[in-house]
Order: sequence, then C-alpha cells, then structure tokens
Amino acid sequence: MSEISIKIAIANRTYPLKIKSDEEEVVGKAQKAIQEIITDFEKNYAITDKQDLLSMTLIKMATELYKLKDEKESVSGKADEKVTAAIEKIGSYLKSTNVL
Repeated sequence: MSEISIKIAIANRTYPLKIKSDEEEVVGKAQKAIQEIITDFEKNYAITDKQDLLSMTLIKMATELYKLKDEKESVSGKADEKVTAAIEKIGSYLKSTNVL
C-alpha cells in the first residue's frame, strides 16, 4: 500500500500527514469528529482557548475509546463463557450417550 501526503485542519491549524492511502477516509472522519466536538465545546462552554478545547476533546475521545474497549472485552468474555458452556454441554451429552 502506498503512502500519500494530506493536510488536515483542526482548530484553525493545518497539519500535514503521511498516511496509507486506504486510511484517507478514516482520517477524514476523525478530523470531522474532532472538529465537531471542538465546535460543541465552544458553543456549550464558552471556551475560546484552543489548547483547552483540544485537551477537552482528547479527554472526551479517549474516554469514549476506553468505554468501547471495555464493552468489547465484556462482550468477548461473555461469548467465551457461552462457547465454553456449550462445549461442556456437548461433552456431557456425549458422555451420557457413551460416545466418549
């Protein structure tokens, strides 16, 4: 996969990036999400300092990321438990029918 150079704008600053060509859409979505959160904070909290806005945005996005990670681990753990229970039931059934 080839790398491409792009520029993204966040909080009135432009940042040059080199990314894989297949990441361009995801980076664009991230840029849009970041800018929307910044705009929301500006409107709802009357904060104008860009550093504060960026820090608050980072905290919000990191919190959401960790929530998703915890949910994923919880779902994965429950799936593992269900698979283990199913295997045990199958094993019990096979033992009861003298297959094992």
